[in-house]
Amino acid sequence: MGEIKASAWKEDYRYSDSYRYRLQIDNIPGKRNFRRLLKEIEKEWRVYGDGFNQKAERFTILATKDFNSLEEWLEWARNFSYNLVEYNRNDEPKSIRLGSNYRKRLISE
Repeated sequence: MGEIKASAWKEDYRYSDSYRYRLQIDNIPGKRNFRRLLKEIEKEWRVYGDGFNQKAERFTILATKDFNSLEEWLEWARNFSYNLVEYNRNDEPKSIRLGSNYRKRLISE
């Protein structure tokens, strides 16, 4: 059915200079994995929603967090445990490698 995937985007591009990011983690298999990941995310992020796809039996988590700088965001994103894709304001994926993709790149170099 696929692996856990995460998407992130910067909030309020036009109206703010802050670094507030939204995080959506999809395709979480099983309640145990969902609870474990939710507990991990709640340590640093404010969870504002979650969901369940009954047909696929997969969970989703929605969270938000303010970062002090772009560098702080990138440091967190590069160390994220799962595949993470950041989207720009036009809903297009950025080419930067984050999460598990970032670590794969470091290993292969």
